[in-house]
Amino acid sequence: MSQTIHYVSAPAGSGKTHQLVHHAIAEAKAGQKYLIVQPTIELIMQTIRKIRNAGFSQVKAIYKLFEFDSVAPKIASHMQAAVPDEGEILLITHEALRRLKDKGHHRHWHLVVDEFMGVFDHIEQRIAETHRIVTEHLELSDEVAPGISVVQMKTPVAIETLIANRKEDQNVSTFLPLLNPIQSDDQKVYVSTERYRDLIENPETDGHLDFFAILEPTFVARFKSVTFLGANAEATEMYVLWQALFGVNWVCHSELTKDLMYSQHKSGPRLTISYLFENQWSKRHANSADEDGTTLEKVGAFIRRYFENEDFLWHANAMVKDTFFNPYDRLPNIAHGIDKEEFRSVNRVVLLSALNRRDAAYKFLEAVGVDVQASHAMISYQADYQAMMRCSLRDPNAIAPVEVIVGSKGNAEWIAERFPGCTVRQLDHGIAGSRKPGRPKKDKVLTSTERSRKHRAQQKDAARAAHEALLAVARKLEK
Repeated sequence: MSQTIHYVSAPAGSGKTHQLVHHAIAEAKAGQKYLIVQPTIELIMQTIRKIRNAGFSQVKAIYKLFEFDSVAPKIASHMQAAVPDEGEILLITHEALRRLKDKGHHRHWHLVVDEFMGVFDHIEQRIAETHRIVTEHLELSDEVAPGISVVQMKTPVAIETLIANRKEDQNVSTFLPLLNPIQSDDQKVYVSTERYRDLIENPETDGHLDFFAILEPTFVARFKSVTFLGANAEATEMYVLWQALFGVNWVCHSELTKDLMYSQHKSGPRLTISYLFENQWSKRHANSADEDGTTLEKVGAFIRRYFENEDFLWHANAMVKDTFFNPYDRLPNIAHGIDKEEFRSVNRVVLLSALNRRDAAYKFLEAVGVDVQASHAMISYQADYQAMMRCSLRDPNAIAPVEVIVGSKGNAEWIAERFPGCTVRQLDHGIAGSRKPGRPKKDKVLTSTERSRKHRAQQKDAARAAHEALLAVARKLEK
């Protein structure tokens, strides 16, 4: 039986959080308990101020106060001790929700998650010589898609022992990114069936294996009700993968949707989306260099000339230093929901984050029914959309022209679909683009069968060449 989850999909700035606050207060006054989950502490502080300013006092936020603060036990204790029929609102972070274990008290709480969460992890392992430490305790299920199987525990106690004793053996620690999701009740781990069998059966394997962990909808199954809010919800990895792999029935939350300020952006006519390159913007391209510097450095110099002394917001990977542009105009890595007056007054945005998955991840997603364009949208395009919506586009009363610079044509066109009437153009900067979209292709890693076939062919070619050489010598001797 498929799980039903409610959702709200509406443009950034349309008032989703505002609607959530008033809905939760009304429900809490009627005796309901609401657990509101948001991506950052900053956003939680914004929301709790709104709730208290609305005159509701039965609200609490639990979040990390210092680096080693363990908040999950505090949250679980609060939820467990709460009186079932007394209304209240509790706010926690996305990360805290991930760590929250079911103690039987979830059923009293309505869960509302502000902004869709990431559910997909790519786990790379190079384990040609050491894989037996864990693979002897694992097995594959039947294929869930052509060439894709689920990795399961064959001996759960052995896996638990390995994790428990990880500090005694540094080799075991390297497997934790794989062992933890395999052991989890709320994650499934997938792998290429052929590549996994090659690892087990072929003594000459290169041992490079790609595992893919996906958070399952069982993660939120025990709550009284579940609702997710987000812009472009249908393009998020949670929505796409939960529907494709687990058959989740996504149902629009009509109560939270009906009073939104708008359901489609109306600021398209004042928006110009300028893109830098035809192909996908990537870290590899950004870091490529010649005698004049890296591509990223050249892009930075071009943008400074292009905007001259005008202010602009900017977003980039964490590896880019704050001083690359004005540090005070840098947008946070997770920009979802941030609403600052100093950001809303700016009409120019530069988006240089390169958020690309490796080729193996795109191939896996394609195997389970998610095409490359949808894969890019789930991580890269969504992040850029969220970042750009911190500027004056967030103000429905603003009229000034806005220009947003993005890395790639694909990104520009995807964003443009959300802003009817906007202009899309390529900038003339004279900087070399990447040779091909995505990462360069490596030589295909052959299976044991393919290697044997190739070896036999090479032997035949060598024998044929030797025979022809002998014939040539014989002909010379005859002369």
